[in-house]
Amino acid sequence: LFEFVRANQAHCPIATMCRLLDVSASGYYAWRDRPPSAREQADALLEQRIRAIHEHSRETYGVPRIHAELAEEGIRVGRKRIARLIRRAGLQGASRRKRFRTTQRAKEARPALDLVERDFVAGGPEYNPQRRHSRSATSVPRSSSAEPRTHATHRTLRVSAGVD
Repeated sequence: LFEFVRANQAHCPIATMCRLLDVSASGYYAWRDRPPSAREQADALLEQRIRAIHEHSRETYGVPRIHAELAEEGIRVGRKRIARLIRRAGLQGASRRKRFRTTQRAKEARPALDLVERDFVAGGPEYNPQRRHSRSATSVPRSSSAEPRTHATHRTLRVSAGVD
């Protein structure tokens, strides 16, 4: 909360923000004047080292490689801490993976006709909103030389469970 107060002190009085956030103004001033903790100082040094490694790798190393590099140097630190410091510094490793792109319809292409007018509700005397009916045609060959014959199969689908 104190970070928010500091960030917005130009727009609103500190005492007003502290009252609205239900924190004491004296607590804010004590926090503001307090020297950085040992952890914050260590994070600042570690962030500088991470930036140097990232720069030396031509900005290609991410968390796993920076972690390995620090381990080689004898600096024992967790991967999640490195990830947090990398995010805070705005750094990002290069990815060799090809970006996945889904198929997109061309803007000039005409969409397929909606022949069922999006009405998939099953009706009839035994109507149950949890069930939908569908038919599919399957080609079953009679023999290797004969023409395939088509027969219809009927399935009942449960909508809520999503199973056949």
